[in-house]
Amino acid sequence: RIALKSNDTVYLAAGAVVYGSLHATGASNIRVCGRGILDVATFERGEGGGAIRLTDCSDVVIDGIVMRDPDVWCCSLFGCRDAVISNVKLIGLWRYNADGIDVCNSQDVVVEDSFVRAFDDALVIKGLKFGQESLDGRPVKNVVFRRCVVWCDWGRAMEIGAETCAPDISDVVFEDCDIIRTTHIAMDIQHGDRAAVRNIRFQDIRVEVDKLNLPPRMQSSPEDRYGLKADESYLPRLLVIEIRGTNYSKDGQRGTVRDVLFRNLAVIGPRMPESVFRGFDAEHTVEGVTIQGLRLNGRQIGNAAAAQLAVGPHVSEVRFADSAAGRE
Repeated sequence: RIALKSNDTVYLAAGAVVYGSLHATGASNIRVCGRGILDVATFERGEGGGAIRLTDCSDVVIDGIVMRDPDVWCCSLFGCRDAVISNVKLIGLWRYNADGIDVCNSQDVVVEDSFVRAFDDALVIKGLKFGQESLDGRPVKNVVFRRCVVWCDWGRAMEIGAETCAPDISDVVFEDCDIIRTTHIAMDIQHGDRAAVRNIRFQDIRVEVDKLNLPPRMQSSPEDRYGLKADESYLPRLLVIEIRGTNYSKDGQRGTVRDVLFRNLAVIGPRMPESVFRGFDAEHTVEGVTIQGLRLNGRQIGNAAAAQLAVGPHVSEVRFADSAAGRE
């Protein structure tokens, strides 16, 4: 484990394989760049803390490197500000709970032009509460994921949650990305804590599903092998917004979801995957969801029935709009 200080630069030369992980707390002006490989394979689970783990840092650039085989979450920001992650490749994430890129209680973050193959959630927004030095009083704000390719072997491809311990999660954009494989859900807000989640946009997202999508299953023992039945026809869900307590919830209260836009979503597959929206109760609701320009194999989908969308209780103002004119 290499601890970085303010104004440090780490350069991984092309062809280099560095076995280790990079950490920093309370540092600013950090650069991690190059075309080499940062490999976490030598760490047992929980010992490495992922490939890159930054806490309460600012003015961060991570560019160009390959990150491989993390012991836990691969690249994570906790309570950080002004960070750009670009041109990175996350591969060989074999171990369970190997999230791709997690942005937690952080502001003004851009993740772009990257490839993430994760064995848990791939591109993630979270609000976390942990210990006496918890950063859950900080909001998540102004975060953009763009021009990324996602392959999710377990979990959700693009997610807000499940931990949402923050006063506010707002102005989050996922745009111009390709989900070439996922297992549980392609795009979701899994809201288990107190945050006011608002102004969220998923735009120009292309999703590929096929009959060979493997249903998620937990391994029961080291000898247990994954077998797929010949008649299996599982498809992951496409869109989920759900407010509910989970095993990960730390707050004693639930939050709200407001103003979510799904625009120009192109699905390629044998049929439309299912979607679901659910609120929690009369006070903790989902309000204002627009689906504009949803297509299956090039065909416009213009209503909830055709979209295989179930709208549950405590959800209001869900509408479908024409992609070209913005008409309902």
